[in-house]
Amino acid sequence: MNNLFPYEGFIRTAFGLGLVWLSAFNGWLLLLVPGAYLVYPAGTCGDQIHIYGRITAVADVFDALGSDRVYKQAWSLEKILKLMEQERGKHFDPRLIDLFQSNLERFLSIRDRYKDLPG
Repeated sequence: MNNLFPYEGFIRTAFGLGLVWLSAFNGWLLLLVPGAYLVYPAGTCGDQIHIYGRITAVADVFDALGSDRVYKQAWSLEKILKLMEQERGKHFDPRLIDLFQSNLERFLSIRDRYKDLPG
């Protein structure tokens, strides 16, 4: 690692996540390009997607759907869980959905502890 850039490993991981976490488990990849969204079948799917990306996909959807935003109301827990089950094996790694479901109380506790501040 270069001493002039001590955070190179972190940046490489973050860059990889920026491309990978938007991957769907079934192989479609969404790449963010300044000013545009490109969607194409990248050929990377299942376990070929780094575990960081697969975990981030579950966490991001759970957080985003369960949080109020200026453009939307938070979804009910029931609706979120239904979507995540429907997307099992498509957008989400089925094993991670199993882990998520079996540890739901822990995830809810974490979510409640770190809620967005109002305003």
